[in-house]
Amino acid sequence: MSPLENNIQDAVNSVTEGFFSRLMKILIFIFVGFVLFGSYYIFQFRGLKYAESMELAQLARNISIGRGYVTSCIRPVDIWYLSDMPSYAFQAQSCPDIRNPPFFPSIVSMAFKVVKPAFTLKPGSLSFEPETKVIIPLCILFTLMTGMFIYLVGVKLFGWRVAVVGVLVFFLSKSVLDESISGLPSSLLMLLVSAVICAALSFREAYEGNKPVRFMVLLFFIAAMLSAAIFLTSYKMSVFIPLLAFFMVSGFLRRSWHVAGAFLLVVLIIISPWLVRNLKVSGNIAGIAHYSALYETALYKNYSFDHECSPTMNNTKIARALKQKFMTTFPEMCETGLRTIGNGLIICLFLVSVFNKYEREEVNHLKWSLLVMLLLVAAAGAIFPAGNSNVFIPFLPLVILYGVAFFFSIIDRDEFADPAWKITFAAVLVLLSALPLVFAFSSRRVASPYPPYYPPFISYVSNLLTHEETICTDIPWATAWYGNRNSILLPATIDEFKKINEGKARMAGLYLTTVTGDMPFNSTFVAGPMRSWLPVLNGNVPKDFPLMHGITLPEGRNDQLFLTDKDRWARPSVGAGSASGSSK
Repeated sequence: MSPLENNIQDAVNSVTEGFFSRLMKILIFIFVGFVLFGSYYIFQFRGLKYAESMELAQLARNISIGRGYVTSCIRPVDIWYLSDMPSYAFQAQSCPDIRNPPFFPSIVSMAFKVVKPAFTLKPGSLSFEPETKVIIPLCILFTLMTGMFIYLVGVKLFGWRVAVVGVLVFFLSKSVLDESISGLPSSLLMLLVSAVICAALSFREAYEGNKPVRFMVLLFFIAAMLSAAIFLTSYKMSVFIPLLAFFMVSGFLRRSWHVAGAFLLVVLIIISPWLVRNLKVSGNIAGIAHYSALYETALYKNYSFDHECSPTMNNTKIARALKQKFMTTFPEMCETGLRTIGNGLIICLFLVSVFNKYEREEVNHLKWSLLVMLLLVAAAGAIFPAGNSNVFIPFLPLVILYGVAFFFSIIDRDEFADPAWKITFAAVLVLLSALPLVFAFSSRRVASPYPPYYPPFISYVSNLLTHEETICTDIPWATAWYGNRNSILLPATIDEFKKINEGKARMAGLYLTTVTGDMPFNSTFVAGPMRSWLPVLNGNVPKDFPLMHGITLPEGRNDQLFLTDKDRWARPSVGAGSASGSSK
């Protein structure tokens, strides 16, 4: 063949088999992924609807504009906790956040600096640029990157068939797409868990293959940094890190406990600046996050602990309440939590795969490590609130891979020897996994965040106050995010409201929504802790209450109430409501 013909043949081979072929497959994968997730975003996203996502978003904004790791969403119990610091004087404009880990808000803040979205809501608009241009696209990107690591882990453990089908099942799972448009850190956690498992497997392969020590050390530190990032994204995931260290060295590495101990030490060194910061600011390495164990206990129903200005700490009662909570919640977590993280068929296949013995030891080691991880995370979720995301969701990629691998182990038997049948069964598995997503696309019925979240209302009410003033509300995460105002959660009683107003932070407005109005009447307002607020909700504001002027939202209804110290409004331009004059 002539040189020209050789060059042409090389080019053809590159297109069909070489680097160009791989590049085309990657580009097609990215394009199809963005089309799928972009379509779901267009049809299903109507704004952030979770308190946690709004709170983390306002933290990210504060970081991006140079205010530091301070929060505009303040709870009365935060004020109480910080008051014990001898050298700290509370200021609503510079209240340090002492409950949320920093990694997810920090990444979002960097994206804010790059994209530079407008943080002001356009009049009458339901679309908020930081959400549509930064937060949701970033979460979708995390999910797409998770698919890449699912493929890599699947190839390392089971081969390319399981890897490809695993990625398809993952991308077509409704729970995955829901997380990608939630604004929660769960999509980042799935990425980090998948990436660190890939790094751990590569570390084991490097040791078994006698790779250079420098390469092994590099993988060691990559896994340690990813583990630290997992902890700094979710404190509950700290139970995952020791098991990861065990898996990295289990069954083959001499002096394995020394290596595992060194791994944990490196992770501790990486996260130590954050722990020191918390200790300096709040007196505890976890801030106030450990007190979230008191949520939904016999002592504090739901999240009522956050409304307390001076909670009583009785260790005996707390221990009894936590024991009762654990004994009730842990079985529920194990029974229902795992079943609801993804498609039921995949979850069933995974549970059965636990009893299957695989030929490769690392596959068995990871399987048992994963099972223990799920149990420990369930225990942590039983004590500390899972928030708006399923506590098991970070492990969904591994659950899918083991479920798909067990499925292939069934169809690889002699009775399914025909390759055409195997392809058909694999396609059926993917289609069954995608059914909830198909129904979601076909119905196109999207639940609105209202009530209580309606950005034009929140923006209008917040803009009645200056940036230096503070608002008290039952949705402080929303007014902090959409209104960019320092916001304090509604205290449990009017007396505690006055105590904060007179001694800690003067509150120029009170904004109440259906979050308060829809609470059970008898247990909350008749014989419950918030009975002093009932006259205010009924429009009978006490004469000595500092906020006497009010409006109701929306017009013609009384879903929401805003009270302030003076007449601040013209007629709302958003069609939100009408001034009702001076409340009596």
